[in-house]
Amino acid sequence: MIFGNSPSQIENIDFSGKTVVHTTSCGTQGIVNAINAREIITGSLVNTIAIVEYIKSSKIDDISLVSLARPGEELFEEDELCANYIKALLENENIDMEIEIEKLKKSRGARFFDESMQQEFPERDFYLCTELNKFDFILKATRDTNEMIHIEKVKI
Repeated sequence: MIFGNSPSQIENIDFSGKTVVHTTSCGTQGIVNAINAREIITGSLVNTIAIVEYIKSSKIDDISLVSLARPGEELFEEDELCANYIKALLENENIDMEIEIEKLKKSRGARFFDESMQQEFPERDFYLCTELNKFDFILKATRDTNEMIHIEKVKI
């Protein structure tokens, strides 16, 4: 089966025992192009605490937070917010995420609340993507000897 880029479309699908091929227009390219990175982990608002705990427990001291966008386009506000949130947590600073998420509703996120756009941008997707710290794991990208990239779930 082929699913689109909507978390609400797959939230009740049982993928147990199945192979999932996840494609993205930006994230995949970012992982492929980070050829000199010592380590690559992916993240979003749903697992920021797990990301921070992983970084701290790994004693990683040289970190690059990369927010990706399509070539020639502006960065996605939600990705920038995630990177800023991770940075703040690593530096023991506070960001009022409730206020920041409300701001998203009035900018790029407004499309999720437009009745005429519900087919393409269901309102439920906004809430699924901004649910802070829902997951206690990170996704770590690794390359095998054939340069194939694999994503491994690492529980924190």
